[in-house]
Amino acid sequence: DPIVIVGMACRYPGGVQTPEDLWRLVSDGTDAMGPFPDDRGWDVGETFDTEAYAAEGGFLYDAAEFDAGFFGISPREAVAMDP
Repeated sequence: DPIVIVGMACRYPGGVQTPEDLWRLVSDGTDAMGPFPDDRGWDVGETFDTEAYAAEGGFLYDAAEFDAGFFGISPREAVAMDP
């Protein structure tokens, strides 16, 4: 049977929010790493020795807008899992 794709969406580090953004990131060889977000409730200095580790990673910077309650996830669990 034939398969039909009726829509696509994505959200990845590096500001990728569309399939076209993802293709551009990959084809341009762009680095999607960035600094730790400051709106997640993480104490980066307490968790990591920032002199030994690069204080960056691949983050979705609008993840703090995630509606944890809609998915039945507690605020504490949402901070721990960083949806």
